[in-house]
Amino acid sequence: MKSILAISCIFALHAVFTDAGPRHLNTFVETRSGPVQGFVNSTTGVVNFLGIPYAQPPIGAFRFQPAVYVQPWADVLNATAFGPVSVQAPLPPPKEAILHQGILENQSEDSLNLNIWTPNADNRKRAVMLYIHGGAALTGAGSFPWHNGQNTVSEGDVVYVTINYRLNAFGWIQLSTVDPTDFPDTTNLGISDQMTALKWVYNNIECEYHCHPCFPPIYRILASTSYSRSTSTIAFGGDSKRITLVGHSAGSLSIATLLSIPKARKYIRRAIIESLPWTMQAPPSYARNTALAFLSALNLTAETAKAIYTLDVPTILSTTVKVATSNTNFIDSLIPYTIVVDGKEIAEAPLQYLIKNPPRGIDILHGINYNEFDFWTQFISGWFTQTEEQAIGYFNQTFSHGSAAYEIFKNALPPGTPPYAIVDRMGTDVLFRAGTWQFVEQLASVGIHAYTYQFGYRSNAFNNTLGACHEIISPFTRDNVVAYEQLGSALPGNGPLPTQYEKERLAKTLVATWTSFAKNGNPNNQLIPHWPAYDRVRRNVMMFAHDSTGYDIGTNVVQRDPDHVLREAWRTTLHEWLLTGLEKLVNYH
Repeated sequence: MKSILAISCIFALHAVFTDAGPRHLNTFVETRSGPVQGFVNSTTGVVNFLGIPYAQPPIGAFRFQPAVYVQPWADVLNATAFGPVSVQAPLPPPKEAILHQGILENQSEDSLNLNIWTPNADNRKRAVMLYIHGGAALTGAGSFPWHNGQNTVSEGDVVYVTINYRLNAFGWIQLSTVDPTDFPDTTNLGISDQMTALKWVYNNIECEYHCHPCFPPIYRILASTSYSRSTSTIAFGGDSKRITLVGHSAGSLSIATLLSIPKARKYIRRAIIESLPWTMQAPPSYARNTALAFLSALNLTAETAKAIYTLDVPTILSTTVKVATSNTNFIDSLIPYTIVVDGKEIAEAPLQYLIKNPPRGIDILHGINYNEFDFWTQFISGWFTQTEEQAIGYFNQTFSHGSAAYEIFKNALPPGTPPYAIVDRMGTDVLFRAGTWQFVEQLASVGIHAYTYQFGYRSNAFNNTLGACHEIISPFTRDNVVAYEQLGSALPGNGPLPTQYEKERLAKTLVATWTSFAKNGNPNNQLIPHWPAYDRVRRNVMMFAHDSTGYDIGTNVVQRDPDHVLREAWRTTLHEWLLTGLEKLVNYH
């Protein structure tokens, strides 16, 4: 294992190894896995520990196998630079035009590492926020500047953690569905990675060297090294009993999945679930068809699947892309690789499991962006000029009664809503809003009052057509608006309006709200109006950046039962008409 990890230019940090400010900041921690050396960021004064491995490298015999907890190391691990990111293909041009993510460098299959930002590596027990990035299980990295935890830590006095996990076919091709003999455990490998990372954080975030008598070899080694325990720190300053999972998109579905695995719940105290695509969960038949298509594209069969162990990364990645673009269904094509209900760790689709087995004792904050689906339709040729007949065609791909479903949406939206906007709203509901309603309704029915939000900030990019699209909340929840803008992302918007001050004010509001929830299970703070939990009488929803026009940030208000007409339509009718090959929404009468 390399003790000094390479760093690409996009992740470069101007790090210093001196204390910042009057307080003493520790940068050395003895973990259960071994000693690590971090650094203090000279700008924020936040202590950084980067690129810490939490699992064995998933290479060789470990390729396409569940994660294996990292073996202890003896030498001091230099945790001053981000580790490699998971291998992945570049974003397709439409998404890249919006996000400007670029090509992530320093890719490797040996990428199962995590990053920790903390106010101080001490024995205080601060709330811990563990972020699982999104990216449709195809792209992303915990080390990307968008996910940097410096500002959240400095503003919220929490410990912030990000992780890498295996992506695309490396983490989500379900080979056990086609060859259970040779690949009995090759399902949901990305979830296995996340579970292993969660265990590592739980075991180490407040670890003290005297708390693990099973670990004497390292301490005998440490006794002979040049540093002494009197100068080392024995904790990252976090509280293992107050871990909040935070996720966006595919990352939020991962959280819902972890919540539906009984043995994972003991590690989780709270969950912040942003833009969860509830229909992004596949029955075995769907996963099997994807796996067969993947093998076929490699000129392999179920009988010769073991040859995948010897294939090079470019071949697997190019095949990943080929299979991902072969599905032409309007909804299913967006989700080529996803979680499968394997009947083992994941006995049921997360939505169904959580409805039957509510996560009692785990606080929930859950919401969506108002125009999620606009992210995917922005660059479809002729999208904004489509006729009503064309719009109904999209409904026919999605519902068994397409024309009737179209009329339900048309009548629920403001008069004069153009056909393309009706389809956009339908897509947002199918992937995000309908499942969110169902989840919080069921939680409320058993006395679990989740906090529910909708985020309405509009980007004015692309002639103000993005709306409050998918991903748009992300620059704000970690106060990383500037990082997005520096990379050229369209999400914060263009031009002088909204002003930088307004955007930063919205970001600091969300950071205060998210960190307040992580600390005590209640998001209320001085920067927002009183936010009651969701119940089945008032159905209160926090509307962040409500009525944003693209040139202002709108206002934060609480509304009772917004969109109640469509909520009722989903409850009574629409869920039964859904045609998607992915896991269907269940009846929640």
